[in-house]
Amino acid sequence: MFEVWWKITEEMSMKKLTTIFLLLFSINGYCEWTSVSFTDEGISYVDFSTIKKSGNYLRSWGLTNYKDNTSQVYLTEFDCVEDRSRDLSLTGYSGPMGTGNPRTVNITSKWDYHRPNTMGFILLKSVCRK
Repeated sequence: MFEVWWKITEEMSMKKLTTIFLLLFSINGYCEWTSVSFTDEGISYVDFSTIKKSGNYLRSWGLTNYKDNTSQVYLTEFDCVEDRSRDLSLTGYSGPMGTGNPRTVNITSKWDYHRPNTMGFILLKSVCRK
């Protein structure tokens, strides 16, 4: 009887540990988000530790937390010479800070030139300064 109880509690503990492990190592668990932009739309963050050079461009992960408590996590490519950027991957979330139900779109958008003082412009300048 004791062996059966031990196996059941051991299995439940493993499930709990697995759940905790997965939560700790989600996108928010390994990113070091630094806020770089506060606008009427929301707050944008960059993980400066993910900035990588790819040819003449820089790539980094970003997150935008919107006023309606939804969020997006994206991989963006920056052209610091031409002052433009484009998204390579985008995941929308139903909750804040990359939580909730995800909806991923793997895209390569067209290059975007940003107006001064917009979220995109501030992200571009923040990444290109590093």
